[in-house]
Amino acid sequence: MGEHDKRDGDGPGTGGESLLDQLRAWVGTAMPGHENAVLWGIAGLAIALILLFVGFWQFLVIMLFVVAGVSFGQYLDGDPKIMSAIRGWLETLRKG
Repeated sequence: MGEHDKRDGDGPGTGGESLLDQLRAWVGTAMPGHENAVLWGIAGLAIALILLFVGFWQFLVIMLFVVAGVSFGQYLDGDPKIMSAIRGWLETLRKG
């Protein structure tokens, strides 16, 4: 193992933090008090670009599969929040 291969996991870029954690830390120091606005603005930009390049209906199909995958993953983890929310919503529709 070379000298450059050793990483202690402390600080950005060392492998100890995810890219999202590093982004959150940078936004927190660069724009204190506006972290959520910046991160959700970036998310909105990403969604807008996807809609622009793939189209509305293809985007809906992609999102349907993403939600289905997350829901199945939650089910396997033993915490089916999405399925419980859908079940509650359907029961509300059935009653009223």
